[in-house]
Amino acid sequence: MDAQQNTLEIKDLTVEYLVDDEVVHAVTGVNITIPAGRTFGLVGETGAGKTTTALSILNLLPWPAGRIVSGEIFVNGQDVFKMPPKTLLAMRGSQVAMVFQDPMSSLNPIKTVGEQIAEGMKIHRGVSDKEALLKATNLLEMVGIPGSRVSAYPHQFSGGMKQRVIIAIALACNPELLIADEPTTALDVTIQAQVLKLIRELKENSRMAMLLITHALGIVAEVCDFVGIMYGGRIVECGTLADIFDNLRHPYTRGLFDSLPDIENRRAELKPIPGLIPDPMNLPPGCAFHPRCAYAKPECARDFPQARWLSDTHHVSCHLYDETTENML
Repeated sequence: MDAQQNTLEIKDLTVEYLVDDEVVHAVTGVNITIPAGRTFGLVGETGAGKTTTALSILNLLPWPAGRIVSGEIFVNGQDVFKMPPKTLLAMRGSQVAMVFQDPMSSLNPIKTVGEQIAEGMKIHRGVSDKEALLKATNLLEMVGIPGSRVSAYPHQFSGGMKQRVIIAIALACNPELLIADEPTTALDVTIQAQVLKLIRELKENSRMAMLLITHALGIVAEVCDFVGIMYGGRIVECGTLADIFDNLRHPYTRGLFDSLPDIENRRAELKPIPGLIPDPMNLPPGCAFHPRCAYAKPECARDFPQARWLSDTHHVSCHLYDETTENML
């Protein structure tokens, strides 16, 4: 697709953290493209590098520990890493908004939720205090909170309600790209459906692109157009929703799907992935998944496999497919 039609392009992103004189290999060689109006789901276990990828888009890595080793990120064709500070500040919250993972630490305890929702609209859209507060009230109602709570403080809300306030703040300026890091984790199923419906409507009406970070494959199936499976800081399989759900290839992707309960057979045993996700300070050589993989070959412990394109939209990094694409797990 023409680069001008892509809201987000991440090219060969590598990020490291320096912690107590040790190097954390958080993200390695990540490539993501999201066209306008589409949603990319980033799926993987805790510690896979998903949130670090998201923070890199806004150049919000913790300093001085976090550093971009290599790569480029373009938002609407503009290089994020080359933006002057004023341009970067103007982009955050306006062009690109983020729903952070922890609502408890994302809200200012001494400001009302209405003030916090309205703040971005006043800064980026230049609306009056009265108009911003009215829009904040409407946004609260859109995410399932009575508008009368606009003058309440964060401590007066439950965890799930705080999560909805964070979503309202992110949507306040109608961003062109929404980064949603586990946006529905603290929500009950009714409100979750409400929020997902709202996001879908925004996508359709404003061509908003979205990077959705989640563990819930059910949500991915409902809202995503493209899916990237992340493990050990790398995207090991990527494709359209149909590619991943109907034609998955990587053993780790298979492990994620096998870990889901079978609704039709309630007595069926779960098939958890054996072992633990590797320590990013001490990643195993070769493919990081090989110590947990039932299909591992000797070369898996030596070299990380190059991405093999199975179609125009689907690629996998696995030595099982070095010579043939006939294998299917």
